[in-house]
Amino acid sequence: MQTKGGFQVPNEEKRKIALGSFQKSSNLLKNAIEAIVPLCKPVPKPQSGDWLAAHKEEGQSFDDFLRTPRNKVTPERNVIYIQPLEEKVDHDFLKALKLFTEAYYKDIKVEINQMLNVKELGVDSRINDYSNKLQFNAGQILRSLEKQVPKDAYCMIAVCLTDLYPRDSWNFGEFSSILIACLILLLNLVFGLASLQSRVGVFSFARYDENFFLEPDDEPKPVDKDTIIFRSCMVFFSVS
Repeated sequence: MQTKGGFQVPNEEKRKIALGSFQKSSNLLKNAIEAIVPLCKPVPKPQSGDWLAAHKEEGQSFDDFLRTPRNKVTPERNVIYIQPLEEKVDHDFLKALKLFTEAYYKDIKVEINQMLNVKELGVDSRINDYSNKLQFNAGQILRSLEKQVPKDAYCMIAVCLTDLYPRDSWNFGEFSSILIACLILLLNLVFGLASLQSRVGVFSFARYDENFFLEPDDEPKPVDKDTIIFRSCMVFFSVS
């Protein structure tokens, strides 16, 4: 069934085409994909509020993805730098991000920079009209960090636990939809913003804490740090 945005749930034949030919892939990869595909559910029909329910997307096959210009790891650029922007992004949090990133990208070095206080970057902030929470301007954070990317960096990823917004005219709902569609750092990211050309990105894990969604009169819940770190790692190492 076609949605307002023009998206149609793909049938089995279209899903096979999207996976690509794997002509340049090893038999091991082909066999692995064939084993995984039956375990994956097709994308469901978009619901109200979903990006695909309101926006037309042409889609991208795996072969198309391989033809897309992208940054590659080289002997000169082979380090992922994690840049904390707040003191509350503490040692345990950073240690977990580093561990998961190293496991996922086994041929890339991962380094943690010294904390750089986002409030000292001179970026704008605001109180979101919907969440009533503090947000920092993600676009301005990127511009302030571009000149600080090390020469041997594959990328530098700044992280914080305060909410973000890309520019004044966007609320969070628009922000998250844009990210899902086009973002980040090297290809796709949620709750953040990035520049492929500048090799720098920033994203926030503020909304992984259940307390974020409480009403002003609600009683705060004990912070489940392990859950926040787990959710953070699941996103972080898959988009770094």
